[in-house]
Amino acid sequence: MYCNKLLIAGLALLLGGCATAPTPPAASAGKQSSSAKTKAEANTEIAMYALAMADIKANKLQQAQELLDKLTSKHPELAGPWANLALIDIKNNDLAKATQHLDKALKRDPSLAQAYNLLGYLDKKQGHINKAIDDYLEAITKKPDYAIAHYNVALLYDIYLQDIPQAITHYKRYLALTNNQDKRTADWVHELESSLKRGTP
Repeated sequence: MYCNKLLIAGLALLLGGCATAPTPPAASAGKQSSSAKTKAEANTEIAMYALAMADIKANKLQQAQELLDKLTSKHPELAGPWANLALIDIKNNDLAKATQHLDKALKRDPSLAQAYNLLGYLDKKQGHINKAIDDYLEAITKKPDYAIAHYNVALLYDIYLQDIPQAITHYKRYLALTNNQDKRTADWVHELESSLKRGTP
């Protein structure tokens, strides 16, 4: 069934949507930000973060987690590494730990759209559909051009709430933001619009 395929695709999109890079650590007030040591440390940490993201993409989760653990230990104030640890937890099906890591991420950066997107996945997984919708909409509020969040909330409006007009709105926004490259979703939207015109669900 096409809806089931959409759900699977939605999860894949969601897992690809949280590669949030940390801001390079600034030098403390008593140090000169232009010092070679500070630059070297920042470059090393950015490289470490980039390697962790590559490891997540390659499904080398243990290696990615070790790198992110080092970053959160040295710079616990950064939100991105905590959110990506939550992403690893989700891949490992440790939803309780994912929730803890997302809580830490959002305490450090309440505007982190990717964290709300992942929260939406966790709430949907636990059957809290309306809460998941709120999470995805919050992600969109924080980042209006967040294509994945539009797609994920469209799925819930479509499949769970049968709110087809809202689903179409978010599917279309997702398609516009991704240059209409997802032909299957474009075809599905066409089917939904046709069903509305016919007056059938």
